[in-house]
Amino acid sequence: MDQIDSLLGDKRTKIATLERALETERAELRGMEALASAINSGVKTHAGRAFRVGPLESGTKPKGSGRQPGAISKRWRFVLETLLLLESDWFPAETVVETVRALEQREIRPAEVRRIFDGYIEHGYVVKDDAGLYRVSDQAAEKFGLARTSPKENEAPSSYLPEPQKPAGWGVPPPPSAWINPQSGPAS
Repeated sequence: MDQIDSLLGDKRTKIATLERALETERAELRGMEALASAINSGVKTHAGRAFRVGPLESGTKPKGSGRQPGAISKRWRFVLETLLLLESDWFPAETVVETVRALEQREIRPAEVRRIFDGYIEHGYVVKDDAGLYRVSDQAAEKFGLARTSPKENEAPSSYLPEPQKPAGWGVPPPPSAWINPQSGPAS
């Protein structure tokens, strides 16, 4: 009987071990199925939170999607206007790089200019020719009120840019009373 009890005990132990392994395999399968379902539905999870990836359903718009389609920043409007005033015809991306450097004292790569201008081409603000040169379109000038030409026909483009206005009293020295240190007490 002891021998039979020993065999039965061994079988029960082996079955319990196999059942635990089977339950582990089932749990892994459920996890893999949930992952496959999430990937197919466009929802991912991270740290217990679900978030959507992939395209949105039609008619929906994500919150905080940024600037409206077709809108451009004031800094790029100024760059386009400067290019309209200074470049009478077609210009390369490198000219835009130089213009941005002169206006904003910042560096931009020609590849970035081309990427930005490709978006402007889609909206009709910039035109590109077969040689890869650009021109600011009439549509951009009208939509954003960009200046087009010099007021005088024979005037150089840079000479009709607006002269900075000087504040009232510019260049007049302050009165002598302003030179006295107010902490030194009354002047004697």
